[in-house]
Amino acid sequence: MDRPRQGPAVSLTCWYNVDPADHLGRGESHLGLREKLNAYLKSEGTDPAAYPYAYLVTAARFMGYLFNPVSFWYLYSADMSLTAMIIEVNNTSNERRMYFLTPAVAGIASQIEDAGDIRSAISQGPNANFEQEWPKDFHASPFNSRKGSYSIVVSDPLKALSEGRNPIDGTITLKSSKGHEKLIARLVSDGQPVDPSIMTVVQKIHFLLSWWPVPLEKISGRNAGSAERIMEASFRMYLRSLVEQCQADIALTYVPSGTTGSGKELMLSPSAKASQVDGIEEIEFKALTPEFYTRFAFYAHDLEALFSELRESCTIWVSRPELLPKLLFRKPTAALEVKGPMDYLYFGAIRYLRRRPGRIMRPLTSSQQLPRPPTSTIVVDIRDFRNSPIDAFMLKQEDAQMRKRYRSLVLRLFVAERFAYGRLLLVDTILIILQTWVAWRIAFAWEGKTRILALAAAVHFRTAEENEQTPLIAAQVNSNEPQADSRTPLRESSGRRKISIVSACVLLIILTELGAYLVTIPLNQVLEEIICRNFHPDVLLSPNDPRCKEKAVQAELSTIRGWQSTFDFIPGLLTAVPYGFVADKYGRELVLSLSMLGITLSSGSYILVCALPTVFSPRLTWLSAIFAFIGGGTAVFNAMVFTITGDIVTEQQRSTTFFYLAAAVLGGELISSPLVYLLMGEILLQYVTKRYGWSWAQASLLLFIRAFFTLALFIAVLPAASYVLVSKWSLSGRAKDLWLARVSVFLLTLGAFVIGLADSPALMAVGLGIMSLGSGYTILIRSLLASVVEKHQIGTLYTMIGVLETVGVLVAGPLLAASYRTGMDWEGAWVGLPYIMAGCLFASAAITMSLVRLSRLEHNKTVEGEREESSA
Repeated sequence: MDRPRQGPAVSLTCWYNVDPADHLGRGESHLGLREKLNAYLKSEGTDPAAYPYAYLVTAARFMGYLFNPVSFWYLYSADMSLTAMIIEVNNTSNERRMYFLTPAVAGIASQIEDAGDIRSAISQGPNANFEQEWPKDFHASPFNSRKGSYSIVVSDPLKALSEGRNPIDGTITLKSSKGHEKLIARLVSDGQPVDPSIMTVVQKIHFLLSWWPVPLEKISGRNAGSAERIMEASFRMYLRSLVEQCQADIALTYVPSGTTGSGKELMLSPSAKASQVDGIEEIEFKALTPEFYTRFAFYAHDLEALFSELRESCTIWVSRPELLPKLLFRKPTAALEVKGPMDYLYFGAIRYLRRRPGRIMRPLTSSQQLPRPPTSTIVVDIRDFRNSPIDAFMLKQEDAQMRKRYRSLVLRLFVAERFAYGRLLLVDTILIILQTWVAWRIAFAWEGKTRILALAAAVHFRTAEENEQTPLIAAQVNSNEPQADSRTPLRESSGRRKISIVSACVLLIILTELGAYLVTIPLNQVLEEIICRNFHPDVLLSPNDPRCKEKAVQAELSTIRGWQSTFDFIPGLLTAVPYGFVADKYGRELVLSLSMLGITLSSGSYILVCALPTVFSPRLTWLSAIFAFIGGGTAVFNAMVFTITGDIVTEQQRSTTFFYLAAAVLGGELISSPLVYLLMGEILLQYVTKRYGWSWAQASLLLFIRAFFTLALFIAVLPAASYVLVSKWSLSGRAKDLWLARVSVFLLTLGAFVIGLADSPALMAVGLGIMSLGSGYTILIRSLLASVVEKHQIGTLYTMIGVLETVGVLVAGPLLAASYRTGMDWEGAWVGLPYIMAGCLFASAAITMSLVRLSRLEHNKTVEGEREESSA
């Protein structure tokens, strides 16, 4: 401590340190404590040599943070006698006042009449006490003026330590200007001193995590954490079952701690409900700290748990403890019966890891010492710990989700107690890191496979381009060979390569959409539960609680999901055109691989926020969109896939090929929707869960209906319609696409209005089917626009289409979320306001499509071709 400060005040290596800059004179940080003490003594006209030894009692900096109202300097002479003190006082304005004191004559302490019990703990030997009184001239509190005085009575720490007593024991009394005592404060040490410089890393971590003071009966405990709220709900249900099984006339008033949604509850035994008021025995059970709920899970026996927490650790208070045996003694329960292999594994691990929790040590609040067991006595619990009664109670619950939450939490608590100093957050952090690492490895492997698919497609594409030029070169080299013979195998090879490229793109889309839909729907329910618990903390064990469908919860969910759509498409809006130029210059496979990497990282960050609801706010899911700047997100991904396929097909084949790509998207959705329902049990899903009271798992089946109709549309209806329009009616490719687009946007308009106005699930399903039949609109528009530009401009065209789609989503996301909130406010049929607005927008698009003239498109194509020929 005598060394001057080295480096900044906040140091990662000095986690618990005394900084010379925090004591005595300011502006002397280059000096150590000893030098600063000498300088101060000289300023007081005292020779520093008279006090060769000094003992400082202060609050050290903890991880760089300091809160230190007062410090005590014990100054010793050469013969180790306490001959002076410095009282160093700091106020909240960071002002500092030092009082240099020498011991007063005996008898000052007798003026403190109420401090006799304190003085009795201090030895009466020579020079054992230091007593002094001095005037108060420093503003330390807005409740006390500078008038008045202080008096101090302390013991000699070195002498007390040598005699085996508490080394720190001192009392300061604040007196008014008339000599009346206004405040008495005592500082006393308990336990053996610890030297941080010789502590191991394990001891330091244990010091940081292991101790927390327990509130008393009249003190409201802190807010409960997520784990404690879950255990509180389990304990409340279990306590209620105990009262219902009790044979005595008992009325138990349960007062929880740290919960905001569920408060005090009166529980009556069956006989108490039928008895007269005079014959009921009343008992109040109050949890003083939320920590009680997690500690209760560690005990194998209820009676031991309650009396240990009542008498030793003081985490609960019971008005009449003698009634607890009546409450806990009941008929023996049947043997435990697990309901599945996961229950067997989890509760087996819980039984193996269960051990009695350690006693919570409470700091002394008076001079009276608490009795301590002899240090030579070691108590060993030799009982065979079994599953506790609350374990058996939770195993009997029919709600599988409730059992899963309980067993998972208790097992993590036990693991935390054994290996993480009892800190569940540390265990959860390690689990998240492991899960992230595994997900990263899987994503890395998947990214490699995706890159292989993209590279294969690009290689085939380049080879196809070269082969298109080969017949002309061959004709120049050897004009005697028949031209037809040289072109025939090339056409067949080109056809096989086209099929290979399109198949690779279809497979890539199916796998991507399958993974996306398997994650999206469960995350919607998780997000709804998180928001619901923020509004109603007692909603813990029932994910389908009706309160989660309340207006406030659904409004917040709509806001988060609406703006999430906006933020997700901002990267595509800003990067689509640059990535389009990169794709045209350096190849499609580079941009496609970057897009997959960005999508993977974005999804992982979204899942991380949902996995730690006590650490992250649900709105932090919006930050996941930042990763979409890597590759441009889904907008650029879709553009690259369509560009790769559009590069290798003819104009007549383009729209049909695009239909198959869109069918691949719906194929992944078709497969994933039933899987989501089995595994679990977008404004469309939230709209259905709110209006018709369906669960998210049930609503996910609507995706199956939509995917079925859309898949049939792309695989059968549109290809067949295209064939009829071209072969039977002799329409050109552009005319065919234009008429199909007009019909599609009309179906979208009609379906949106039917969904928005439907008053029954059946009518809503009809509207969904109609709307699904119009899903080819965007594909047809892509094909139509691609037919009026040159081939080398297709990549830029598709990225521009992606930009326009992104702008639409940026506007539509918040707009639909706001309309959904407005519809909930208006209630009734207006809940479908988002779809009514969508119908109006589709209607405007239908009007626009009706004004498009094919002759104008043909003219633009002809003029562009003439310009290309003239420039050539």
